[in-house]
Order: sequence, then structure tokens, then C-alpha cells
Amino acid sequence: MKFWAALGVALLAFGLALAALVIATGGLPDKGTSPPGAIAIPNVVGMPIAFAGSTLHRSGLNVATHYSVGNPAFSGTVVGEYPLAGTRVNYGALVVVTVSRR
Repeated sequence: MKFWAALGVALLAFGLALAALVIATGGLPDKGTSPPGAIAIPNVVGMPIAFAGSTLHRSGLNVATHYSVGNPAFSGTVVGEYPLAGTRVNYGALVVVTVSRR
């Protein structure tokens, strides 16, 4: 009888510790997250920066902008991205886009 009581207490303690861990780490992953390396970076070169940024954000990526002064492309146009389009990255990875500015 003591064995079953001790087992019950141990399972209760384990459940409480697991619940605390889930709460402390922000909850269970939602179904929209992807496994490592599952997102292929879309090609945004040639797009206006507003459209490129929203495309990358909708893909689950973060965006940083770098401006290139004197580039012959229309001002506000993406002229480069790093990592390159097609590279597989983790959800939330940072993509640096280079934008033309005259």
C-alpha cells in the first residue's frame, strides 16, 4: 500500500514539474512552428522593400535592412539578400536584405 501511495506522489510531483517547465518556456510549440532547417528563404530580390519584408515575415523569418547608396536600381528595391534565396533555415532566422537608396 505504501508503494502505491509513494508512486502516486511521485507521479503528481512529476506532473507538476512538467507543467511548470511548459509554463516557464512559453507553452507547448504551436502547430505553425517548423522543424530545424525547414524554411526555404524566398527570393525577394527585385521586390519593393515593403513587399519583400511582408513576404519574409509571412514565411516565419525576421528581417534586417541594409541600404546601398548609389545603386542603379530604383530606390527602395531589394538588390540582395543573405542568406541567399533557397537556403534552408530555422523558423525565426534573420534575413538581411540590401535595399537600393539613391
